[in-house]
Amino acid sequence: MSELWHMVSSYNDLEPGQLAAAVREERELHDPRTRQLVAESTQSLRGWNVALPPPPNDVEPVTKFPSLKRRIGVVTTAEKIMEFLRKISARLGVECRMVIGGASALILDHLIQRITHDVDVVDEIPSAIREMREEMAKAEEAYGLHLAHFQSHYLPERWEERLISLPRMRRLQAYRVHSLDVFVGKLFSGRDKDARDLAALSGNFDRERVQEHLHLYGSKLWADENLRPHLQENWYVVYGEELNFAPGSGTP
Repeated sequence: MSELWHMVSSYNDLEPGQLAAAVREERELHDPRTRQLVAESTQSLRGWNVALPPPPNDVEPVTKFPSLKRRIGVVTTAEKIMEFLRKISARLGVECRMVIGGASALILDHLIQRITHDVDVVDEIPSAIREMREEMAKAEEAYGLHLAHFQSHYLPERWEERLISLPRMRRLQAYRVHSLDVFVGKLFSGRDKDARDLAALSGNFDRERVQEHLHLYGSKLWADENLRPHLQENWYVVYGEELNFAPGSGTP
């Protein structure tokens, strides 16, 4: 599989420069499907400041890759999130602790590539940071990111025991939620963007390991009748089988 097909076939968002490079390097132009993909990629990249070859002119005037254009954008990298956090830490006057979850935690673990503007903080943004209104406005403007928050009851039990420490940033000590905890939490979600993350992540975690984690730490989430149907549906979609799960049974 060529790099272009690998990128487009993934669940990741597409950085314009990377996609343009893959288009320039594509050599299988004898294949009609590849010519179609190159043509639609070139069309979707118009307006971005990237070098592109002339598109093939013998392709069908139809759209065969409808998701392509909306997946192209400036993706949020782990380095960008860290710079954003360092910018915040540079002006902090007191010691602060912050835990990052959601897609940002997965980006920091280099597991997904996403266009996102939210850095999700578990439970609440520290008050000392909330009070830095002018500094935060400048950081958000510079990096196109802003701090949001979500409640920890959407995470598996004892998640705080598995936190991964990020490099110390002056007076800010930040952590990320373990990616397996993020994955299991997303299994209980009905949001479309979480379904996409589940599809992207499923190959990173052995199914038996996910089942064990769910059995050990998922009972509280399972007990929520509003969340349980999402787990059952997501499990079926991701793994192609019904979930056989009974909390406290001794076997997932």
